[in-house]
Amino acid sequence: MGRTESKLVDTCAELTNSGVRAEPIACDVSDHDALDPLVSRTVELFGGVDILVSNAVFSDLGDLLDVDLDQVERSFMAGPFASLPLLRACHPI
Repeated sequence: MGRTESKLVDTCAELTNSGVRAEPIACDVSDHDALDPLVSRTVELFGGVDILVSNAVFSDLGDLLDVDLDQVERSFMAGPFASLPLLRACHPI
């Protein structure tokens, strides 16, 4: 799962060539309305969720006075603030 479908397709192809089942699922976890459908699609493809790794992050590296507040907010929406709704979506499974 990731934001960029072309990268997902390439990565899944590499994994499949190594004998691993992989399916590309594009999703931006900062869009919290997309998280329930993301988990539903995962369950549809794989029959469940065994492990949730929530490691999404957006970062705006730079000097303290140059960091854009909107980018910091987006980083929190994709990281810590996406983890709770993802955990809730996976909990019943």
